[in-house]
Amino acid sequence: MKSIRLEAVIKNFLKNNWFFFSLILGIVLGIIFGFVWEGAAVLEPLGTLFINMMFCVVVPMVFFPQRGKMPRSGRCGRRSRYRNRCHLLRFQNLS
Repeated sequence: MKSIRLEAVIKNFLKNNWFFFSLILGIVLGIIFGFVWEGAAVLEPLGTLFINMMFCVVVPMVFFPQRGKMPRSGRCGRRSRYRNRCHLLRFQNLS
């Protein structure tokens, strides 16, 4: 049986989860700067811009792959309820 070195396991774990840890680090730093630095309110427009950009990026990243799989599933008939649901989701998310 091969022995797995702890350093390799930790390196692989951090390599696969770097985005999650970066997100947690950003939240912690934001809380610390918010309480410690009085001028942190100056950065509020950047936070608002970031949140708005997340809505513009994340929603299409989730929606379009699902939308692309629907017609290939073979269940979209000419007047099927599934096809109507496909179109309803498309118009609802793009409006």
